[in-house]
Formats: sequence, structure tokens, C-alpha cells
Amino acid sequence: MRKDGWEPCPRCGSNRVEQRGKWFFFWVFLTSGGCLVWLGFLFFPLWIFAALLIIASPLSFLIPKMNQCKDCKYAWKVNKEKDMKA
Repeated sequence: MRKDGWEPCPRCGSNRVEQRGKWFFFWVFLTSGGCLVWLGFLFFPLWIFAALLIIASPLSFLIPKMNQCKDCKYAWKVNKEKDMKA
């Protein structure tokens, strides 16, 4: 494993691995909530989910970095301890 947390897929061995960090999850939650705000004009209860997503978006910084294989779609948490032992 490299110092940035990248490693080949443990399931299929592919090198086509994408790393998803904290900012990725933050923007996914925030933009999803923003879209639901607009859809809330059509269906009012969606505003509840929109508010929850927008409020929860800062909590995404507590989510650890994730790697995801583009071939088999397997996702796993980046393990920094493994890197320290090497």
C-alpha cells in the first residue's frame, strides 16, 4: 500500500481503484439535500429528508477514506495501520 492509502482491489486484484475521501461524501450529502429541497416544492415531505441530509453533511468528515474497485464495485476502508507496518 502506498502512503496515500491506494492499494489494488483485495477481491479481484484490479488496479482500477478509486479513492473516495471526506470531501466527496460531504458534497454528495449536500447536493442531494439541495436537490431534495427543490423536489420538496412538488412533494412536501421531501423537505424533511433534505434538511436531514444538509444537517448531516458536516458529519461526513467523520467517515473514513474509502477505496472502491471500478471493476467489481467492492468498497473497503483505507487502513493506515497496514501502511505503518510496512
